[in-house]
Amino acid sequence: RVDTLEARTSELEANQFSTTTKLVGSVVFGQQGSISSSDLLGSGSENVTFSHRTRLLFITSFTGQDKLITRLEAGNVVSPFSNVTNLAGLSYASNTGNTFNLTLLSYEFPLTDKIRVVVGQDVIMEDTHPLHSPLAGLGTGAITTFADRTPLLRQPSYGGLGLKWDLAKDWMVGLMYSAGSSPDPGAGKGLFDGSYSASASVNYLGPKFTAGLFYAHAYYSNPDNQGVTLLGGVGTQSLTNTFLRPVGGTTVTGDSVTTDSFGFQASAQFTPHFGAHGWFGYVDAQATHDNRDAELYTWALGVTFPDLFKQGSMGAITFGKPLSVSSTFGGKKDDKTPYLLEVMYKYSLNDNIF
Repeated sequence: RVDTLEARTSELEANQFSTTTKLVGSVVFGQQGSISSSDLLGSGSENVTFSHRTRLLFITSFTGQDKLITRLEAGNVVSPFSNVTNLAGLSYASNTGNTFNLTLLSYEFPLTDKIRVVVGQDVIMEDTHPLHSPLAGLGTGAITTFADRTPLLRQPSYGGLGLKWDLAKDWMVGLMYSAGSSPDPGAGKGLFDGSYSASASVNYLGPKFTAGLFYAHAYYSNPDNQGVTLLGGVGTQSLTNTFLRPVGGTTVTGDSVTTDSFGFQASAQFTPHFGAHGWFGYVDAQATHDNRDAELYTWALGVTFPDLFKQGSMGAITFGKPLSVSSTFGGKKDDKTPYLLEVMYKYSLNDNIF
């Protein structure tokens, strides 16, 4: 028995991927199409497409308590109507022209027994702020970008630093500073002179109920007069160039913008086969060069049915209001309020395919 065990151990050591790194891969194949009664939305955007998003994730640990994440990604997924609006954005959208790009590089390590540090390029809000939603997964959960997570967690972020502090049992505080163009030394860019977000959250993470309060102050820099898009554009067209201003006499472009975002999230698992979640968010946006301002709101409610019809499967319904400009002084306002309804069923073929 010992000889057999030694032989199996030697075989494992000879063929393992790495002693410090775990390789995880995922592929999403998507067939998507759209129809619209609007001439504006329907112009050249209604063809059915078939595409993919492929990710290779390398998770490395040097001490057993730290974690270095390197993600390579390739894809050709284009969301319907993406040339007009992101209201129909797909959570798995990724268009790299089928070329692998480095889309995430972060390192997490313990500073003390209760504080962990996250630093890196392409760090995102969820690295320090929990997502109180069972549908969050960027392709493995909800179908649409909106139903995947609250738009308030799409602040300017690229390179940055975050802290996760275990305040008490089931209580966690998250802090993050992230710059939108941290590697660019140009004017109006870089770690402190360009777009950035400073955020904080207080979260209760119980076994059957979770909730969190979130705040972020952000600055959207526009040094090249190319315009800015607020909160990843997950909403109406008014999120792009919300405050227009003339440049050079005739050229009109979007002004730089500062925002203050306030949000609440919650999730509850009432039974093993039924849960609910939701969020509410408010954003106060101000133009940089004058006193123009705008108010944006978003909310959503969702229910989930884990193990529906089969273990590992899930049904879900999400209804809510994507971001839109509800009121403004000197900016673009939405005359109509958008709503989104997503009905999803994820069927598990086995542990690896659904």
